[in-house]
Amino acid sequence: MAQIKWISKVNGDWNTAANWQGGVVPGVNDDVIINVTGANPVITIPDGLDVTVKSITSVEKLVVDGSLTVTTGNSTLNGELVVNPNKYLQVKDTANLVANGATTANGASLYAENGGKLNLPALTSYDGGYDYNPTYIQASGIGSEVNLPNVTSFVGRSGEYYWPSRTEVNALAQGKINL
Repeated sequence: MAQIKWISKVNGDWNTAANWQGGVVPGVNDDVIINVTGANPVITIPDGLDVTVKSITSVEKLVVDGSLTVTTGNSTLNGELVVNPNKYLQVKDTANLVANGATTANGASLYAENGGKLNLPALTSYDGGYDYNPTYIQASGIGSEVNLPNVTSFVGRSGEYYWPSRTEVNALAQGKINL
């Protein structure tokens, strides 16, 4: 278990070791801190990269163009969060992620599993329909929650014309979705 800090003052790729303290890209057993004094870098999880960390605390903009899974403890994103279409954000087990910064997740899937809690209070609209891929908002397991308390515009797709393009909202095995 390690605490890994982003050190680059410029925009960068999550998967570039030189952007991280100690030259090590964070992994499944790491707690991530992104807080660069005197700079406002945009950190991007690139397409095709599936990132899993214990927790993440960030005040900088985070763009998820791959996937991000958080597994334990409290995580807070105070910078802007963008989860691009056909990508996903997931919390598992004892993770509790709160994204307070401006949040965009159109066409992205949002998951809470095995007691994880995903809280997106700054997300105000969601459009699930992009190209031919289904999107999911799903809480699965006792104590699992996806909380979207300020969404005032929700557009889902049924797959009626663009199968398999559809949006599924699922509360499974005592999970909860709060809109």
